Amino acid sequence: MKDKGKRLRITLRVLTASMLVALFVFEGRALLGPLTRVFPRACAAVTPSPPAVETTLVPAHVLAQENLCQNVSDGHCERLAEGAHVSGACTDGAMVGDWTVKDAATGALRWSGHYEGGWASGVFQVCADATHCDSFRIDHLHLDGPAVTWERDGDRWIELSGRYERGRRVGRWVRRIDGKGAARSALVHDEQGLGAKEFFYCTNGNLKEIRGRHTLVYDAQNHLLAERGPEGPLRILDGAGSVVRDARPDEETTLCPLP
Repeated sequence: MKDKGKRLRITLRVLTASMLVALFVFEGRALLGPLTRVFPRACAAVTPSPPAVETTLVPAHVLAQENLCQNVSDGHCERLAEGAHVSGACTDGAMVGDWTVKDAATGALRWSGHYEGGWASGVFQVCADATHCDSFRIDHLHLDGPAVTWERDGDRWIELSGRYERGRRVGRWVRRIDGKGAARSALVHDEQGLGAKEFFYCTNGNLKEIRGRHTLVYDAQNHLLAERGPEGPLRILDGAGSVVRDARPDEETTLCPLP
């Protein structure tokens, strides 16, 4: 009986030890998150720049980015670098979850985004300043979904908004003047993601449309005022659509002054 009891105690100890090892192996990684948020690791000493996105090509896609988890152990990491505060999580040396990079002095967002297995995947924001942030979604290294980008026009900002499908711009993309909200122009894309028509909203109520190498100017009641073909000057039309004369050099601007 003593031998049987001894064997039972040994078996229980082995089982207990095995359970503790299993708990450590399977739950240890889960405990790293909260623990390393209190005592964060140091992110990799690389430039904390956002993913490089190529929007001038079709399809629009992600080019490259420095790995902020290179040679970093699993868990949350932080780093002060180049005037920025970097914060995110690493798994198996790859960026995962939500990452943010803020100005270390002001706390203003420089960029943020989501990663899965080291790849950019999800919603990203890249800020030029506190109020002008490009916003886009990345899926399988292509831009996909709603997007907003900002352009400088002299001393003011112009918002360009629209939607991507697998890196191709689809539908109507509108440019609006920051602070006024007024639409300045719109570009309509075809199924290949190429610009098919462009509209300019004139301050006098007229509308200028560009289709390839053709230009059309309409009044506020959608009557055709002037047109230009692939070659030659802009021509002024009468109410019946007949050519009256060639437009003067400054007349196109007069017909469609832009905001």
